[in-house]
Parts: sequence; C-alpha cells; structure tokens
Amino acid sequence: MGRKRWLLAGATLAFVFLVGLQFSSREKREDGVAETVTPEEQARDTGEAVSSSNQDERSGPQTRAPRAATTIEGDSTFIDNALAEVTTRLQSGQLEEALNELDALYADYEILNNEEQFLVMSGYANYFLAAGELEEVMRIYEESLNIADLPGETLLLIYRTLGQLGLRLQQYDKGIAYFDSYLEIGGQLNSQITNSLANAYFALGNFASANQTLRSSIELLHAEGADSASPRIANRYESLFDLPLRLESDQERISLGQLLVDEFDAVLTYQNLAEIYRVAGDEIRADALLEEARANGILEDSAN
Repeated sequence: MGRKRWLLAGATLAFVFLVGLQFSSREKREDGVAETVTPEEQARDTGEAVSSSNQDERSGPQTRAPRAATTIEGDSTFIDNALAEVTTRLQSGQLEEALNELDALYADYEILNNEEQFLVMSGYANYFLAAGELEEVMRIYEESLNIADLPGETLLLIYRTLGQLGLRLQQYDKGIAYFDSYLEIGGQLNSQITNSLANAYFALGNFASANQTLRSSIELLHAEGADSASPRIANRYESLFDLPLRLESDQERISLGQLLVDEFDAVLTYQNLAEIYRVAGDEIRADALLEEARANGILEDSAN
C-alpha cells in the first residue's frame, strides 16, 4: 500500500485539527476559564451539525452487529471506492446512507490490513464530524491508536488531533496529555497549538504554565511571520488578556502585562496593565499608560 493512500487517510485528521478547535475570545469567560466557540467566518470552522442519530441507535465500530463477511480482503479498490461513496453521501447530507456504507466495511474489519483499518476508522470520524458529535470523533481516533504498525506521520496526526479535540471539548488534562505524546514522538508546536494549551492551563488554574506557554506562543507567532497587532490575531489571544492579573508577583504581572500591550495594542491590555500598576501602588505609571493609549487612539478620552 502506498504512501499516497496513507496521506489521504491522514487528511481527515488534518481537517479535524484545522477546523475550529481553537479557543475564541467571543465567548465570555468567568473566573479565567476560556470557553470555546467556532467562529463562522474563520476558515477552520467545523460548520453546523448536519444531523444527529438517536442515542439508542448510535452507530459506529462498537454498536452494530457485524454483517456476514464479504470478499474485500486485500481489495484496495473496493475500499477506496466505498469510502469515496461515503464522502459523497456525507457531503450531500445523507448521513444514514453513509453510515450503512461504513458498517458494511466494518463487518470485515478484522481481515483488513492496518492501512485499510485506518481508512475505515477515518470514515467513521468523518461521519461523526458531519453529525457534529466531536466526542465520538475523539473516541474513534482513540480506538485508531490500537491499530498495529501505524506510520509515524499518521500517529503524529492522531495525537495532534486528539490533543485539539480534548481542548475543544474542555477535557483539558486529556488534551494536554495527548499533546505530550505528540511531542514525545517528534511533533512540532505552532502558535495556534500553544495558544490553545495556554488557555487549557488557564482553565485549570495553572497560571504559571499558562504564562510560559503564552510567551512561547507569541515567540512562535513571530517565527511564523504573523502580525500580532492585526485584529484577527489579537482576537485569537484575547481570552488570555486577563492572565497577568492572575500571576503571583508584581514583577510577573507587569512583565506579561507589558508584553501583551506591546504585542496586541488592545484596549483590554492597556486597562489591565494600568490596573496592575494601581494595585502595586504606582498611580503615576497607571495614569501615564492610559494617557499613552489615548494619544495612540487606543482608548477614547472618556475611558479609564
């Protein structure tokens, strides 16, 4: 079986990884916990759930009785054609029909080779993704880890996807653990992953790790050539703008607060840093900072 088909199978995981599994600043946060939403206008959206099966009739690798075995062992063309039909049906909103196709393939799961098994599991992941059931998508990829002798690049995609799904579903400890596994086998971080991890640490109340991870994310942002002052990037990080208020020492609070002011040039970053200065007893710096924000057009004259 060729590398090309492995990569095609892995495309499902790459899609899940990219689609809206990021923290968004649009949802209000209470007590520092960043909620997650899926912005409609961003290219990584999951989109609306197409439909959802009744809980008692939920299908998948564990839930329907296997059918009589067919003669598909080693017939890669049959597998490819069947999965192409699944994709077409999902794109047309024909979820039940797609599920029937998958169940027919799964009846022969034990006689398939590892590549074919992964292709079938990826098909189920696509089905549950189309149905808006991210917990089931996560379960499918967790089960995929039991497939023997998966290539390293496929394992990287699985662990990275599981990490993002864990964070998206607010299963923060599990998401962080999957990212640890991803790094252990040679995975590379980027600014979006580290931004999500910083939010996870924030949600868990581990503000020191959130601080360190946020700083790493900003460094990666620069390495990627992104403009941190752009509204799109600033919105991505807005859920962490209150983090300086949660750090232990004045020095840590001021350091991170100033970094966020310098990077994102946003109203909330100026207001938070001014508040930090006031709490530290430095009214002069607090007033000077807000005056600077007004002079730069960040704050309106009436804003404090």
